Amino acid sequence: MYADWAKAIPSASILGVQYPGRGSRFMEPCISDAKKMAIELANLIEREGNHRYFLFGYSMGAILAFETLVALKPSAREQCLGLFVAARAAPDCKPVITPMHTLSDSKFVNRLKQLGGVPQEVLDDYELMELLMPMLKSDFRLAEQYALTHNTILPIPIIALYGEKDPYATKSLTKGWSRFSSESFEHIMLPGGHFFINEQITLLQTIVKNIVNLRLAEVPHL
Repeated sequence: MYADWAKAIPSASILGVQYPGRGSRFMEPCISDAKKMAIELANLIEREGNHRYFLFGYSMGAILAFETLVALKPSAREQCLGLFVAARAAPDCKPVITPMHTLSDSKFVNRLKQLGGVPQEVLDDYELMELLMPMLKSDFRLAEQYALTHNTILPIPIIALYGEKDPYATKSLTKGWSRFSSESFEHIMLPGGHFFINEQITLLQTIVKNIVNLRLAEVPHL
C-alpha cells in the first residue's frame, strides 16, 4: 500500500509494515490484540538501531502506531520526530459504530459494503472473501476491542488527519489526539470520507512530505 510513497517523499526512507496473515506472511496467524502487535512492532524499530524516524498510522494503524511508541524503550522513542495518525478517533474515545467482528459472514460483508473502501469485485468474489474473512475480522476485532489502559503522554509532535465526511473519525473525535502529546499538535482536514487515503492520495502525500521536510530542517544535526 505504501510502496509508491518513496517517490512522493524522497527525503525519507519508507518502510511499510506487513502484519502477520498478509502478503508473504499469509500463513502466519493474525494478531488481534493491539498491545501484542505493538510490542512486535516496537521490537522491529529497536532492531533498526539509532535512526530518526516518523510513524504514520491509518485507521487501525493509528492506534498501533501510538501503542508502538508507548511500548518502545525511551531511548528508541526519543528518536521519533513525529506521529501521523489518520482516520482514527483519539485512543480514549468510545467507538461510534456497532462492533462488526462478531457478525455473521453475510452481515459482515453487508457492513463492509456500507463502509466502502473494499472494491465491489472483491466483495462479490465469494471464494476470495472466504479467504480474506479471517484477516478482516481479526482487524476489526483488534480495532473494536482496543481500550486505553494507561495515561501516557508522548513527548512527540502529533499530526492528526481526518476526512471531512468521515462519520467514524470526526473533527471533534480526532482533535482528542492533542491530549496525548506534550509537544506540538496539528489537526488537518482532507476532502472525502473514511477512505480519503484512496480519494486524496496525492494531497495526503504532499501534506506528509511537507511536514517531514519541515521537521527535518528543524533538526540540523541529522
